[in-house]
Amino acid sequence: MSLRWLFMVALLFSEMLLSSAGKDYIIKGKEACIKEGGHCAGEFCPSGHTELKLCYDNVPCCIPS
Repeated sequence: MSLRWLFMVALLFSEMLLSSAGKDYIIKGKEACIKEGGHCAGEFCPSGHTELKLCYDNVPCCIPS
């Protein structure tokens, strides 16, 4: 029983670490995009914009051309 409890605690702890790392990545991606003068778009950048890099997963950073 104690081994199962230990496994559950380890799983919960690893999930907390992964989720906080993901949030940090998203914040840094958005900040970097805004510093470049861009904005985070939906799936595609509007016309007249250049897709520079990703704000976060599959969301482009669009910078006016």
